[in-house]
Amino acid sequence: MNFWYLIKVIKARRWIIAGIVAVTLLVIAIAAPKPKVVYEGTALVSPTAQVMQGGNTTATNDNDHTVPPDRGVILSNLIILAQSYEVYQGALDFLADTDIKQKQTITESMGAENANRLLYKQITRVEQEPGKLLQFKDWNDVLEVTPVQNPSIGQNGTTTDIIRIVVRMPNGDDAPYLANAVVQAFARSYQEKSREDVRKYARFLESSRQEAKTNLQKLQLKIAEYKSTHNVLSVDAETQTSISSLANLEATRDQAASGVSEAEAALRDIDAQLKVQPLVSEQSLPAQMNPKVQKLQDELAQAEADLRLISQRYKPAHDVYKAAQARIISLKSQIAREGSSYSQPAINEIHNDLMRKRSDAQYTLATARAKYASANASVAAARGKVDHLAKAEPELAELMTEYTQAENTFKMLSDKYDQALVAEKESTRTGSIIPMSWSVEATGPFKQGPSRKVLALYGFILSLVLGVVTVIWLDSIDTRMRNAADVEKLLELPVIGLTPKLTGRDGMLPKLTHMYPISPMAESYKILRTNILFELRDSPFKTLMVATGRPGQGGTTTICNLAIALAQIGKRIILIDADMRRPSLHKFFGVPNEAGLSTLLQGKDNLTDAFQQTEVENLIVVPAGPQPFNPSELLGSDRMQDLVKRLEEHCDLVLFDTPSAIVFSDGPMLASWVDAVVMVVSANMVPRGTETQTRDLLRRAKANILGVVVNKLAPENIDSCYFYSHYYASSAVVPPETALESGNGQKDNDALPETAASASSGRPGSQKDSSSNMEKPDEDNPFPD
Repeated sequence: MNFWYLIKVIKARRWIIAGIVAVTLLVIAIAAPKPKVVYEGTALVSPTAQVMQGGNTTATNDNDHTVPPDRGVILSNLIILAQSYEVYQGALDFLADTDIKQKQTITESMGAENANRLLYKQITRVEQEPGKLLQFKDWNDVLEVTPVQNPSIGQNGTTTDIIRIVVRMPNGDDAPYLANAVVQAFARSYQEKSREDVRKYARFLESSRQEAKTNLQKLQLKIAEYKSTHNVLSVDAETQTSISSLANLEATRDQAASGVSEAEAALRDIDAQLKVQPLVSEQSLPAQMNPKVQKLQDELAQAEADLRLISQRYKPAHDVYKAAQARIISLKSQIAREGSSYSQPAINEIHNDLMRKRSDAQYTLATARAKYASANASVAAARGKVDHLAKAEPELAELMTEYTQAENTFKMLSDKYDQALVAEKESTRTGSIIPMSWSVEATGPFKQGPSRKVLALYGFILSLVLGVVTVIWLDSIDTRMRNAADVEKLLELPVIGLTPKLTGRDGMLPKLTHMYPISPMAESYKILRTNILFELRDSPFKTLMVATGRPGQGGTTTICNLAIALAQIGKRIILIDADMRRPSLHKFFGVPNEAGLSTLLQGKDNLTDAFQQTEVENLIVVPAGPQPFNPSELLGSDRMQDLVKRLEEHCDLVLFDTPSAIVFSDGPMLASWVDAVVMVVSANMVPRGTETQTRDLLRRAKANILGVVVNKLAPENIDSCYFYSHYYASSAVVPPETALESGNGQKDNDALPETAASASSGRPGSQKDSSSNMEKPDEDNPFPD
């Protein structure tokens, strides 16, 4: 499917495209919402360093293998919290309070300095749109929470620890108050959440500490009871030292085991993050940064400079000038195809950072495992030493070891509990989310969403593309015979004529070549005449019939205009109406039908009675005559063949008009012995097998099929008709009387040999009475010399 064929398809179905575009634009005009006008209130907050280090934790940093927390993950969690339902409800509750209560709340949570910097306003009804209350389902449309980036650091900027909170509202007066309420609710929610975590941790530590204290007291009682029972006053100094050393080593081993578990968990977390972070990511950049676009722009600048130099020597019509222009157009087209953006593969810094962290985590894990193995070996050695020293009192040594371990555990839990209490107090005093900039005045207005003009433009482009795709799809599933190529492909026969679709009275169409001889429609039949003459030159024949598959495909119109066109160049033509079931030639040419082919074949009349002179010189019509009961048998009789042989002696061609070859057997019967057959098919019809069936019937009849005439084509799809009007636009329509003069005037007669028919009028039999001295002509000859 080449370019020009696509243009032709689009032009033929342009109204479908126009309809799709019109409907799309109408829908946009009716249903497209107007862009929403909003005002923005913006505030900035910053989490404390304690929050960015993992929150209000009480974990000690004694172990150098601890993996530092991921700042990106912490910021993401904070943003999710700021967009949560708790913050939404907290902000609305804050605004619903009186201004005095609002100031008191800010003072309690963020201090008097922050409270004095704000203006307060009670808002009991927060509307997202006029008349529509703000709901949580619309919260993400109103609130935007993003980390602030520093564009001066890094290729795309470096994310800072500052969080921007933007609220978009249709009311510019409410936007700043709602933004500040979100800051307050966000800080309070995080404060309560982190405080609750610390409290839970402190309660856990307190419970564990009490259990350790109880265990320690039980061990003290067991040791005292053992000493009293076995009369042991004390353990020797060496055994006591070994027991203390064993307890410390076991505590170190437990701490090393905990470090191994922490390192393994950190490594699993990093591996999980690596699965969702590719090594290479697509980075969208402006088209100007595309190296290919830059090269094309340099070439375009050089080409434009060359064109300016060429314009000083050559005119725009010169080939050199045109070539330079074509070069510029080609470069601009290539730049346009590159698009407005450029996607460049870039190394994902998050992936690289995770790989570095993974390497550190693997090193930490290996170190922790080595420490655990070393501590385990030391514990085994110390235990062996204690067992050796305490052979005399093994049970006492065991009790002393357990006591030392329990004492160390109690001390550790006590320290952690104290740290948790300190962390809770510190968090309450300093806060975790600190406001850096409150929202004072709304900015805007801003329009959200595309305007109707932009939607109309996009809709026009998309609907135009959709329309083009639709008409191309319709063309691909269209099985109609639309042109000569489709007919040749279907029938595997050459196309020898293309005739246009005609409108007018039935009696005029078969004679338009005579009535409008210089019209483009008549010219299409003259081209058919030329192709028939070429066939006569290559393989002479005397009889020719037209065959159609379906009724109404224009076979009669084709054979009549072909007969007229052949007669106009001096060929002596006898046109026989072999359609004895529904004859029509006598109506078209205005001749009587009392005597005709049926009466001749039945022996009721003479040839002289059947010959009918027409207004077209050199054209004799033999009408069908009265309808017989056995037309097929008459056409296949020996008398029919004898009749045609008698006529062949006195004319150049005998032409036959026949009924449908599929409906009746008349056509194939006649085709079995005539010299040549021309098939006629109508364009723009869906094949249903009749065309190929007609061809096969003619081939089985051993007919000499010259080719196919494609009828009822659109005039613009026939080159002869399309270009004819460019040369003879003023002569496209000629009055009938002018056409008669042009077709039968002196100019045409000078070019043809003079005949007796050119000087006579009426029926040819009238010459018998014109002069008694003239020799009696042959009654079988309708063209007496």
